[in-house]
Amino acid sequence: MGTDTSRSDRVYMAALVERYKVDLQPLLKYVRYFESKAGVGAASTYGDQGISRNSLMFPVYDGTLLSFIRDVKETSLLDRNYPYVYSKKFLKTVEDEKELIENSDLKDMENITAILSRYVLEGSYKAVVWTEGVRNGIFLAVLMKMKKNLDYWSRTLAIEKNGGFPYEET
Repeated sequence: MGTDTSRSDRVYMAALVERYKVDLQPLLKYVRYFESKAGVGAASTYGDQGISRNSLMFPVYDGTLLSFIRDVKETSLLDRNYPYVYSKKFLKTVEDEKELIENSDLKDMENITAILSRYVLEGSYKAVVWTEGVRNGIFLAVLMKMKKNLDYWSRTLAIEKNGGFPYEET
């Protein structure tokens, strides 16, 4: 039974790798952008150009950030039920979110996608959320952890598939 369990675990992990790899691959082109924007905002405020104090000010987002948001919305990574993970994991602060991201394995990817979902979906109606996701490094942390998990399991599964021979990157 132990062999069946480990085989089914490998099959499950391989399916997860394939599922997430398809969605993550087009988003990885934004890693350098988020690295360069960490600690900095990705929006300016329209209204700083001498408009009177009685006028409505609104954010003008960086085009790359808008492209990222659009690309994320085209994936299956968004989960409208993200508040469930936030309540289940008692997430209240950015530090809580970052800690959960860092401690998530491939089997816990729904935790990472919940955090991504919160920032992408809430940012659609709360102007500051997308900028916070960039400034606080949440978008970068999500992409890097997902990549790390997928790389690890891709190598592990390739080694097992090849009978224990070392994995060679191409």
